[in-house]
Amino acid sequence: SGTPTTPGTYTVGLTASNEGGDGTATLTINVQSNPNAPSITSDLIANGQINTAFSYQITAAKSPTSYTAGNLPAGLTINTSTGLISGTPTTGGTFAATITALNDSGSDVKTLQIIIRNPTLTLTPSTLQPFTAAAGFSSGQQSYTLSGLQLTTSITVRAPQHFEISADGSPFTGEIAFNPVGDGTLSKTIVVRLASSAPPGLFNGSISHLGSGATPKYLEVNGTVSTTDPTLTVSTASLEPFTTAAGVASSIQTYEVSGASLTGNITITAPSGFEVGADEESFGEAVIMTPVNGALSATAIYVRLRNDA
Repeated sequence: SGTPTTPGTYTVGLTASNEGGDGTATLTINVQSNPNAPSITSDLIANGQINTAFSYQITAAKSPTSYTAGNLPAGLTINTSTGLISGTPTTGGTFAATITALNDSGSDVKTLQIIIRNPTLTLTPSTLQPFTAAAGFSSGQQSYTLSGLQLTTSITVRAPQHFEISADGSPFTGEIAFNPVGDGTLSKTIVVRLASSAPPGLFNGSISHLGSGATPKYLEVNGTVSTTDPTLTVSTASLEPFTTAAGVASSIQTYEVSGASLTGNITITAPSGFEVGADEESFGEAVIMTPVNGALSATAIYVRLRNDA
C-alpha cells in the first residue's frame, strides 16, 4: 500500500509460502500520472553569461503551488513560490539542473540544461617594445594578436592619444571594432605605431580591448618623438682623380650616403662631365633616395666620368 509518486510501469515478483511450499507470480503495476499534477511547459535550455544577470522562469500547467531546482550554477537561486531562477552566475560551463513543479496532486520533474558562457580575450605578446620616431614621421611598426572565445558581440580596440592601429591591411586609425565568427571566436593581428602627427615628447598609455562581456584587456605602449635636426652623412669628403680615354667612360668609384630625421627625398646630382648611379649598371645625372620613417640607411653611390666628357 502507499501513494505512488512516479509514473511508469513496474514489474513486481510475488511469493506466497505455507508448509506445503512456495508459490510465485509476477505482478505488473501501471502507475499513471495524476491528471491534476503539474506539467512543466517551459523551454528546457537556457543560456547565460558569467558575471551577467540571469533569469529563467519555470512555467507549468495545472497550477503548481511550489517549485524546486537542483544543481544550479554558482550564483543562481530559485524562488520556490514563483519558479523564477535568477542571479548572477560566477562560473562558466554547461549544467544539468533538475527542476520540479508541485501541487497537491503530484509533481513534474525535468532536466534543464543551463549554458553559461565565459567570454575571454587574450593578447599575444602581452608587451611591446618602446616606439621611437622623428618629429613629422610615424614610428616603426609592432604587432600583436588579439584572440577571443565564447564572444557574442563585437570587440572594440582603441589606441591612446598619439598612437594608431591597423588590421587586415586597413588604414591606420585610432579605433577598430572586430566581430567574432559564428562559433564565437576571434583572432586578429593588430599593427601599432606612433602617429606622424605626434608632437615631440614622451608618450605612454594603453590600447584597450572591450566588449562582449569579457574582462577588458589592456596593452601598455610608450614612445618618444625626437626633435633632432635633419642630418646627412657622406662616407668620404673626396674621391681619387678619374682618368679615361676619349669616348670611354672611366672606371667607377663609390661612396656611401646616410641620413636621419629627414623630411623628404634626397637628390644626389653629378657635376658636369660626371654621372652617378644607385648600382654599377644604371647611370644618369642624378639619383633620388627615399628615407624610411625619416631615416636613410647607408647607401652606396656609384660615380664615373662620362664617355662623352
